[in-house]
Parts: sequence; structure tokens; C-alpha cells
Amino acid sequence: HSVTELETRVICRSLFEALQFCHERNIAHRDIKLSNLLLARPNDLSSLKIGDFGFAKVVPPTGLTTRCGTPLFLPPEIVLLGSELYKSYDTKCDIWSAGVVVYILLGGLPPFTFGPEKHRNIHSLYKEIIFGDIGLEKPIWDIVSHEAKAMIRGMMTRDH
Repeated sequence: HSVTELETRVICRSLFEALQFCHERNIAHRDIKLSNLLLARPNDLSSLKIGDFGFAKVVPPTGLTTRCGTPLFLPPEIVLLGSELYKSYDTKCDIWSAGVVVYILLGGLPPFTFGPEKHRNIHSLYKEIIFGDIGLEKPIWDIVSHEAKAMIRGMMTRDH
């Protein structure tokens, strides 16, 4: 692990406060990922800020209907957008993506691998996002608290 559970807790507090600020204003970021998390002060995890609001949008009453974001961090509601299950989505899309961030921080790898060794195409990745197991039972997770795993499960819940 490159990030301890205690360090992850500090990161999560800042991330969740920033998301709460956006979501209270009905703004969906739509591209929460590690590379969009920045530190205002070097080595101060509590100074975390969210960057790159290029996909951010105020959620209209009818919901958002644009597919955007980074594939590895996409929630099922964006992957399945336009299907019978999801005609639109809202700010909750950011919660799944933040769950992927926490998963990577604590587990060292993403929950769904995208690359030639496992997935030959984007459709395989999307299928795993929709139906796959996030794998919190793997040995690497033995040192992570039950509470942290429960939080990740809660954030990465498939509503369908």
C-alpha cells in the first residue's frame, strides 16, 4: 500500500466535503479520478482540492443525459445511459467514481482492470462495471478495516 487507511481517511474527508459543496449546489463533477485530485499544499492531504471541472454541470430537473468521464471511473448509470434502466443520472454519479478512488488508494489497484492482459476492449470493461465483483475479499484487503470496505461497497452500489 502506498496510502495508509489513516491517510485515506484524511483524503476522503476533504474529497467528501468538496463533493458535498458541489452536490448541495446541484453540480455534478462527472470526472472524479485520482489525477483530478490536487493538493493545495505539498504533503498536506487535508488540503485536497478537486480539479478539472470541464465536464461539470448543473443537474437539470430532468437529469443529465450526456455520457462523459473516464472509463475506469464511470458508474453504471453512465455506462448504461439510454437503456431501460437509466434515462438520466444526477450528482450520485460522483459517489461511485469517488468509491473507485478510495478502492485504488486502499487496494493499490483499480477494481476493474482495463488493458490487454484482462480486457480486450472498452465493452469488456463496461460489462465488468455493470456485473463484476469489486473483489474486496482478495488477500490484499485483509489488512483493510471492515468499515472501510463497507464504505467502498456502499459507494459502489449498483442501483439496478
